[in-house]
Amino acid sequence: YLNLGFRMTAAAGSDFPWGSTIGEVRTFVYTGKEFTADTWFNGLKAGHTFVTNGPTLFLEADHQLPGTEIIKTKGSATHLSVKAASHPGIGNITRVAIYNNDGLVIERLNPAKRNSLTINLSHKINKSQWLTAVVYCDNGAVAHTSPIYFIVDSQPTWDKEKAPAII
Repeated sequence: YLNLGFRMTAAAGSDFPWGSTIGEVRTFVYTGKEFTADTWFNGLKAGHTFVTNGPTLFLEADHQLPGTEIIKTKGSATHLSVKAASHPGIGNITRVAIYNNDGLVIERLNPAKRNSLTINLSHKINKSQWLTAVVYCDNGAVAHTSPIYFIVDSQPTWDKEKAPAII
């Protein structure tokens, strides 16, 4: 859907009896320093979210949260920061990855089985795109952020050439 231009907010839910357990996948919303029902709903509406069945995952681009639209010029760079954390009882992190509409941007493996893993990257922006982060654990636990959207020259974040094949 992202490659067709849909703006999506990562939000989790349970579908009992078709899912495994009620409440096993959660939606986390960035609310800032103050938590209220209003800040939670505003953060959800803005797409400042990640979903998880265990590990935590934080993504920023130029200090902006998931769900944000960032205007860039062609050839400029953005600073990406990703931090994933887990506990062996939740699942050992095997890798953290950043994806955009062209596929894998970068991944960091975790052979030492550390409880947290970070990626800091200067990413060149040559076209409009969406970008998201994912953490994978050895037991199947996973977390996924909502996308951050980069707009270059007022062009859409989806690929006009790839869209017909997707459709």
